[in-house]
Amino acid sequence: MESRKERPTTVILSVSATTPCSVLTSLGIVKEHSFLYAIRLPANDILEREIKHLLKRPEGELPEKPVIRYHDFQYQAKSWDHPRRVVAKVEWHRGQLFPRVGFVVTNLSAKPEGVVHFYNRRGTAAAFHPDLQSG
Repeated sequence: MESRKERPTTVILSVSATTPCSVLTSLGIVKEHSFLYAIRLPANDILEREIKHLLKRPEGELPEKPVIRYHDFQYQAKSWDHPRRVVAKVEWHRGQLFPRVGFVVTNLSAKPEGVVHFYNRRGTAAAFHPDLQSG
């Protein structure tokens, strides 16, 4: 039988901004373990200024496959005690006038594409830590 001390010390989470964190606190994970995270951020004027260079529509007709651009930068919300890494994804789709834009705050060191891929797989995050698995 595996003892508590032998379990991984890192929890990897990918949650939407509306996911309640009380589950993590009740499991004692926040207090007992470090964790990696990727959490969606709602857009605001400051974030959009950071990606202004990505919001210019590509010239010519857009290809069938979306044109996707990424950018990462440091950002500090008023309620945060320090700046954090934010990854932005901008998708230009044929037939659409405006791009689709998303922001994810993270402490992952992966390339921006990897952070977005991880965030998009957030439903499988429980597989990384035994305390988050059901059953």
